[in-house]
Amino acid sequence: MAGRVLELRVHGVSNTPPDQVLGLDPQPGDDGPRPWLVAGDEVTGFYRSTDVGPDDSVVVEAYSWGQLTSGARTARDVERALWTLLLPFTLANVALHARPGIPPDPDEERWGSRSGITAWLVRLFCLSLTGTLVLAATDPANPYGAALPWPERAVDSGDGAAPASGHRAGRKAGALVVLVGGDLVLYVERGGRTILSFADAPDALAAAGRALADAVRTGALGAISVERADGEAVSASPLRDALTAAGFRATPRGLRLRG
Repeated sequence: MAGRVLELRVHGVSNTPPDQVLGLDPQPGDDGPRPWLVAGDEVTGFYRSTDVGPDDSVVVEAYSWGQLTSGARTARDVERALWTLLLPFTLANVALHARPGIPPDPDEERWGSRSGITAWLVRLFCLSLTGTLVLAATDPANPYGAALPWPERAVDSGDGAAPASGHRAGRKAGALVVLVGGDLVLYVERGGRTILSFADAPDALAAAGRALADAVRTGALGAISVERADGEAVSASPLRDALTAAGFRATPRGLRLRG
């Protein structure tokens, strides 16, 4: 039927049953309209009322997705729940097709019209959303742990014997690296409480300390309080001199620098 309208209703986090979303009130044993699964399955599906006729100008459907997050009992349930991470992308795609003023034939839409300009803006938003996810996942500013392996650390144990293993660097949220001349010198964990060094040359450590201090002073980083370096108290580490020269101040717990 030409001009038929589909009204799609989606429940919220309370997982409202399809019959209530459709405004039905079926009673056991009666012949009243009931929700009818027209697509999908019991986990995620589209429902219509059984009294919908082929000539109805407006068709109401309910989309039920509550079983995706109804409780993780198996690995399959966890996998289904992870699909909710795609919700921002789903809404962005829905926004493209929910613009007002779209002509019946999309090929007739003029890109200079209001709906056409809106379409370009939605596509630009979708592109930025995808780019943000890719950048967050790959972190191209730090190639270590992804494109490049983490360099070996040789931390002197103090007696010239075997190097201490200590903490390990990793691609973690909030962590950062300091490069000097393209070489990794410092790995700073989130908040700056722990620092790992990948160089022992005083000049390299001093340059890395200055770069870290400059990032704090310019506002690129918040205040940093360093408590441990290379698995020991920072006060007993060779990094102490480099950080102190860069402006860090001694505290009962270690070294601190405010912006």
